[in-house]
Amino acid sequence: MMFSTAAVTYSQQYFQKAQLLEDLDSLYLNLRKIHPDMFTFIPQEVFDRHFNDIKASLPDSLDKVGFFTYVAPLVNSMEDSHTSIYFPYPEVEAKDPFMLPDIIRLNHRTGSLNTVDGKLININGVPAEEIYDRLMSLSNGETWIGKAVRINYDFGYYYHLVDPSKKFRVVYTRKGKVKSKTVKGIKLNPNNPEPGRRAENIGFSEIEPGTVLCTIRSFEYFPEFQPYIDSMFQYLKENNIENLIMDIRGNTGGWGDMTYHIIRYISPVEFEQGEGVHIYRYRYPGQRYSENPEILATESVGDSLLTVYMELREPTQPFPQEERFHGDVYFLTNRGSMSASAMLAGNIKQYALGTIVGEETGGAYLAFGNPVGLSLPNTDMGYCISASKYFRNPEDVDRMRGVVPDVQVPPRQALDIALELIERKNW
Repeated sequence: MMFSTAAVTYSQQYFQKAQLLEDLDSLYLNLRKIHPDMFTFIPQEVFDRHFNDIKASLPDSLDKVGFFTYVAPLVNSMEDSHTSIYFPYPEVEAKDPFMLPDIIRLNHRTGSLNTVDGKLININGVPAEEIYDRLMSLSNGETWIGKAVRINYDFGYYYHLVDPSKKFRVVYTRKGKVKSKTVKGIKLNPNNPEPGRRAENIGFSEIEPGTVLCTIRSFEYFPEFQPYIDSMFQYLKENNIENLIMDIRGNTGGWGDMTYHIIRYISPVEFEQGEGVHIYRYRYPGQRYSENPEILATESVGDSLLTVYMELREPTQPFPQEERFHGDVYFLTNRGSMSASAMLAGNIKQYALGTIVGEETGGAYLAFGNPVGLSLPNTDMGYCISASKYFRNPEDVDRMRGVVPDVQVPPRQALDIALELIERKNW
């Protein structure tokens, strides 16, 4: 679906239509060459029609921010959180624009926008439903939850691409009555964390006698991760810890190998890694591949003949019994649990390795990964394309949904509820 976007004035480099068309063609060709199954969630004819509509509707020139509003909805229609056009944060920040104050949030459950004290009707005359659709088209993800989390995290940036006004007439309902107020725009206050500004990725402590809380904010690769996990499980063993709570709320993912290292300590049986089935056409550097994968399809893309492969992962063996943790394990999840953390939760549920407490994960059972970073030839806009498609075999789950907890509670209550569960088992 195409959305008209309010004009944004920036004194930065503009690119001619011929350059933009060349960038679009380059993007499409690389998507076809690298992505294992770009039409998983959108029919090719629909995607191609959207692609051609964009090419036909491009103005004579655009800057990077303007071009993003055209191309991001196209890429995001693939519903793949690892395939995306990078949000143009520097270009938006460079001109010190105004933003709508932090008074609006997307509600993915109801498909609506809420104010701090009511339900939104419109902003500057634009219906809330249209605003919701525009915003969601600018965010990528496998689930509506994941898309909404990204927008809510940086709402000011996203909404600025929809309406760059300096004042906002907000109409909403509160307790059954229609209210309205005019809100002055404020200068952008970047919330997007930069490397070095994020909190500690991992930590553990004994929060009650016999109970350890381990918080993992990210599975991004760092060499100390596995030794740290080893030291934690050694601590559990030496101190006769009976309960382990692992908090992966807000963990947006990272390297799957890190999650498998955790599972090896708590699983009594061999297990399929989060991606029991792996489909690919591009061999990602450093990724392990089968020597004899099954050939799913061969097709011509541009001047290349490409093959799509499928392989079943070899089961991973748990650590020896004397090294494993034999107590009870609880995992805390929320909408911010995505990608590798969602696949970890899926493994925990599939093999009944612990109790999941909290909210449905933002990441789905079916996922993409191993993104390849690229840039467009003229605008130099950065983007990434998934090189792998992963899913498990169980037929009793909706692969398009996240992992549903065993105990569903608001995320803020998850730790308290896990502690209550521990206390009850000791009665």
